[in-house]
Amino acid sequence: MKKELNKKKSVAGIILSGGLSKRMGDDKSKKKISGKTLLQLVLDKSKEQVDQIVLNSNKPIDDLVIKKTHIEIINDCISGNLGPLVGILSGIKWARKKECYNWLASFPIDSPFFPDDLVSKFLEL
Repeated sequence: MKKELNKKKSVAGIILSGGLSKRMGDDKSKKKISGKTLLQLVLDKSKEQVDQIVLNSNKPIDDLVIKKTHIEIINDCISGNLGPLVGILSGIKWARKKECYNWLASFPIDSPFFPDDLVSKFLEL
């Protein structure tokens, strides 16, 4: 699917995992569904839809998946755990520095059930 995207519409992606996971009790990125962590589920579905994917997290990530895939981890650009909009802003600032992305798609770590063609559907609009 990634190959089908128009070059004028280069898309970066950011997985939002910067929160404190208060409602889930502990690190939500490590919660499992059918033996896979939320991080792995979201990563698998999102990386095929964008040209490059990064992870927004404010804590050290000790995850074999991240180590194997060498995904860049970016912290919030404003401290204080202020929520997902700061994660999105951090992603926008990261993408602007790259100067090759026209769009940024965000994928919340705790919402792994999104379509495999979500980004291309948005680009059709």
